[in-house]
Amino acid sequence: MSRFTIHDLATTIDARAAAGGEGSYTRKLLDKGAEHCAKKFGEEAVETVIAAVENDRDHLIAESADLLFHLLVLLKSRGVKLEDVEAALAQRTTMSGLEEKGRAQARLEAALMDMRATDQQYNPYRVFSREQWARLRDDMPMTLDADEVAKLRSMHDRLDLREVEEIYLPLSRLLSIYVDAMQRLYVAQRRFLGIEDRKMPYVIGVAGSVAVGKSTTARVLQALLARWSPRPKVDLVTTDGFLFPNAVLERQGLMQKKGFPESYDLPTLLAFLSDIKAGRRPVRAPVYSHLTYDIIPNEWIEIDRPDILIVEGVNVLQTGRLPRDGKAVPVVSDFFDFSVYIDAEESVLRDWYIRRFLALRDTAFHDPRSYFHRYAPLSDEEATATALAIWERTNLANLEDNILPTRPRAKLILKKGADHVVETVALRRL
Repeated sequence: MSRFTIHDLATTIDARAAAGGEGSYTRKLLDKGAEHCAKKFGEEAVETVIAAVENDRDHLIAESADLLFHLLVLLKSRGVKLEDVEAALAQRTTMSGLEEKGRAQARLEAALMDMRATDQQYNPYRVFSREQWARLRDDMPMTLDADEVAKLRSMHDRLDLREVEEIYLPLSRLLSIYVDAMQRLYVAQRRFLGIEDRKMPYVIGVAGSVAVGKSTTARVLQALLARWSPRPKVDLVTTDGFLFPNAVLERQGLMQKKGFPESYDLPTLLAFLSDIKAGRRPVRAPVYSHLTYDIIPNEWIEIDRPDILIVEGVNVLQTGRLPRDGKAVPVVSDFFDFSVYIDAEESVLRDWYIRRFLALRDTAFHDPRSYFHRYAPLSDEEATATALAIWERTNLANLEDNILPTRPRAKLILKKGADHVVETVALRRL
C-alpha cells in the first residue's frame, strides 16, 4: 500500500474543488466561504484537543486527520498553498529558538496594540443593512394596506408597502419588546416601593432635519403601534405647536431662526411633557398651521392618557447648557423612553428641501392665506434660488449647529439614501 502524504491530500482537495458537483463535501465547504471553513476548522481543533486530553489514541488520530483536511480546505479558501506554509516552516528552521521567540513576542505585542485600537474604536451602535434589518420582522403582521400607506406619506417622501414591511414592521416589533419590558419594570418598581401610581405613557421621540421625512415616519409608527393587540391608545404631537408665535419671534429678531432651539417656548413644552409623564388628564398642546406658518390662537389638541405618545420635531434630542451648581435642568429627551433619528447626507437633504419647496409653490403657496403666497408666481429658476437661500441661511445652519450634533443621542438611527429609502439601521447597544 503506497504511503498517503499531506501533499496527496492537498492535490485531492484541489481536484475536488475544481470538479465540484452535488456530492463533493469539499466544494460545499468552499462555496460557503472562508468564514465557514474557518469555523469548521475551529470545531475540528476543539475535537482534537478533547481527544488528546482524554488520551484516546484512536480518536486523536481520527480527529487529527479531520483537522488536517479542514486546515487545507481553509488555506484553499484563502488562496494559500501548502508550499507557502512549508516555506514559512523552512525559514523558521534557519533561526534560533530565541530569535523565533522574539519574533513571536513582537507579533503578540502588535496583536495587543490592534486589540487596544479596536477597543478605542468601539461603536455604541449595532449597524444593520437593509436586508439584515428586514429579516427581524419575524412574524409581525402587516396591518396596513396600500391605500392607508399612501395617506400617511408626505408629498415628497417615497413610502410604499415594501418600505413599511422591511423597515417599520421590524421597528414596530422592537418597540413592542421595549414597551412590554418597560411596563413589567414599572409594575415591579411599584410593588417594590409599595405605591399606587398613575399610568405612565411610553414616549417615543422622532428627530432629524427639515425635509428628512420625520412626519411620515411618526405617522407610520402611530398607525402600526395603534394596531397592536390589545389596541393601545397612540397619540402624536409635533413640537411645531410649541414655537413662539410669529409676533414674538419678530419682536425678538428670531424669524430667520425659526426652528432653532431659541425659537421654541421650552418651558411650555417641558411642562406639557411633565404632565404627560405624571398621568394628568387631559393635557393640552398648542396647534400650529403650516399654511399660515404660525400658531393658531386659542386652538388646542388634548392628549388624554395615551398608552404611547410620539413626539416629533427637529430639536427634540437637544440638550442644554448644564448649570455649574449641579441643579437639575430638564431637557425634552429626559421624558423619552425611546428615540429615533432620521438621517441623510446634507446634499440629499438640500435637494429634498428644494423639491418640496417647488411642489408647495405649485400647490399650497397659491392659497392667499399662505404665509408663502408671495412665492407662488416664481419661475422654476427663481423658486430654486429662493429655496436654496432659505436652506443655507436657516435650515443648514440649524442642521449643523443644533440637529446633527444630537444624532448620537438617539437609540435608533435610520439612514436614508437619495431615493428616500432607508439603507441602514443603527440600534444603540444596551
